[in-house]
Amino acid sequence: MLNRNITNSFLTRFRFIVPHLRIISLLFLLLPIQIEFSFAGGPDTVNPLPSLKEAIQTAIKLHPETDQNQVEYEVSKSYFTLLAKREQLGISDEVKGHFETAVTKADERMESDDGEVTQSAITKLKLGLSGTQNDISNFKADIQKSRLQLEFWTGKPIDENGEVTDEGLVVLKFPHQNFEAFQKSIDKTKKPVGKKLLEIQEAFVDVNNSREKLELARKVRKLTRALLVTEVANYDFGIGDEGDLFEALIIYTKVLVGYYGSIYQFNLSVLDVNRLYDSIP
Repeated sequence: MLNRNITNSFLTRFRFIVPHLRIISLLFLLLPIQIEFSFAGGPDTVNPLPSLKEAIQTAIKLHPETDQNQVEYEVSKSYFTLLAKREQLGISDEVKGHFETAVTKADERMESDDGEVTQSAITKLKLGLSGTQNDISNFKADIQKSRLQLEFWTGKPIDENGEVTDEGLVVLKFPHQNFEAFQKSIDKTKKPVGKKLLEIQEAFVDVNNSREKLELARKVRKLTRALLVTEVANYDFGIGDEGDLFEALIIYTKVLVGYYGSIYQFNLSVLDVNRLYDSIP
């Protein structure tokens, strides 16, 4: 009788525990998924970069003690720096890959006693690779500094590698060739004199200089890209040499990195003109 009561009691408790065991089992099944999801960072940890307009508006509200025109200038400068350096970093990463492949193939050809490969050619490729790695380091540092500046002005964490919510690195619209044309187009009565006029005139020189460089780079970048594709293909098929590939990589880097640098310099010059003009009492 006693044994039967013990058995009945155990069965009663077991029936009560079973549903809970099922829940616990389900939690254990879900736990690896949750842990993996947690380590992956979740869907909301990578935020897009705010648009430039949003960043400026946020910064103005957060820093009411600072002149609004100065805030707009500083935020825009940091924003364009971040985007330009990201583009330049992408070009340098691509070139780095080509240099690494070329160095490996050249070393293999040298070891196979291929008389067409010289130690000088291999040295040039290695120097090109080293220079590209140095550029990459500088671009990454510039990106980090511009990110820190944007975080200061906006008071929000910025993902330097996040997607851009607006058009990205665009060329600011500024057709004016000189201060007189600029003054006429905005129809304002501010008349800079003395040093302020000199600063604005110098800023217009910078605008036109960077505009010319931008137009030149824009015209030749497609040709440069075609040259690189051709030389890389020729080298891969064994019908090109290290010297031609080295020159193509150097030209490609100079033109494409210079292209994005010209966009940045042009935009910065435009920002300077607007900042100087807005500061006229």
